Formats: sequence, C-alpha cells, structure tokens
Amino acid sequence: DDKSGDCSGYEKYGRNGKDFITLDVMKRRYISHTAEAIHITDLWNKDKARLETRTLLKSKINLSLFLTTVPPEVYLWQKNSSVVCLATGVYSKTTKVMWQKDSEDIHENVDEGETLCNGDGTFQKRSSLRVKPEEWKNHQYSCVVFDQNWKDKIVKNLTEEEIKKGKVVSKYHKTKTFLCTKVRISISLTCILQLAKRLFLQLHIYIRECKKRAQLIFIKCFK
Repeated sequence: DDKSGDCSGYEKYGRNGKDFITLDVMKRRYISHTAEAIHITDLWNKDKARLETRTLLKSKINLSLFLTTVPPEVYLWQKNSSVVCLATGVYSKTTKVMWQKDSEDIHENVDEGETLCNGDGTFQKRSSLRVKPEEWKNHQYSCVVFDQNWKDKIVKNLTEEEIKKGKVVSKYHKTKTFLCTKVRISISLTCILQLAKRLFLQLHIYIRECKKRAQLIFIKCFK
C-alpha cells in the first residue's frame, strides 16, 4: 500500500492436498507442516538472499515510477436481462465498480464479476445489474467506478448510445478474456514445473546427505 507502506504476500506449498510449507512473511521464516518438510525449510531458512527479497524490493525500487494516474476505460452493454459495466485498464485491486439509480447507490440485483487480467499488467473489473430496458429508460441509471487513490470518480450514464458503443467492445473482450485465461493456465503450469524442479533438487541433496551419514556409520561400525 503506497500510503500506509504495508506490504503483504504469501508463499504456500501443498502435498497430497495438505499444507506442506508456508512462508511467514512478517517473521521471514519458512514453516514446515510435516516431518518430511523440516529438512527443506531448514535449507530455505539459511538462504538469506531468498528471505531478504521483500526488504530489498521495498528499499531499492521506487514504487512511484510504476504508479499511474491514467483512468480506466468504462463501457456499458446489454446482456440478456442484465446490463454489464466494464472497467478496463485498472491498476489497483481497490478499484470499485458500483451502480446508482437517480444518483442513489443501489446494491440489489447487482452481481460483481471476477477480476481478470488484460495481459499488459492491468486488469478488468465488471459488475452486472439486472434491470429491464423500460426501467432504465425511465430512470437515470449510472455505473460509478472509483478508487481511494483517485481524486474524481468515473460516472457512465446508462443510455442507448452507450449500449451501442459497448456492444462492439463486449465482443472484443470476450476474445481477450479467453486468451488471458490460456496465458494464466500456461503460467500456472510453469510455476508447477519450477516447484517440482526445486523439490527434486532438495530431495537429491537430502538423499546425498543421507548416503554420507550412512557411510560414516558404516565406517564407525567397522573401526
């Protein structure tokens, strides 16, 4: 958080559907949840470079260089019995998408969509309002997009003209979301392979040390 300076995160590993290793971010220590994980956490906790990554990032990187004041683009379109409000080009997870009727906030018949990636470091957020065309044509419905770090809110009034513009955009974002999902799956598989490689390396080291200990015991027995 740029204002409070708080920094949070997580790193977890599982095995057979149960917790295997987790990172205590505040204490900067890996915690083992099974007997098999103890040897690995001992090795990782000795790796100071690995544990100091969070501190180095905060002290060496100027976060203001990555903060943007460019507002997201907001579109509206009709989807069956609902109207969708899409905010794309969002940089912060704190950005909210809400609905208003005649300048009053409404929460009923509202469905918040999943936050999706755009593939360029930004995200898209959407919210759907279940409302009939004859209803929103007789009242002033608006989609409001805001963030605690912005000076002004973005207000997009629901009109037939905005619906026509958004209809073209909706087709484009369906394709983009599909491609983004494929990228996320690819990244997940890459992470799994990297984790498997790391665990295999740690297992190899563990086996090698066990062999050394076994050899020492064998030598002592024959002395």
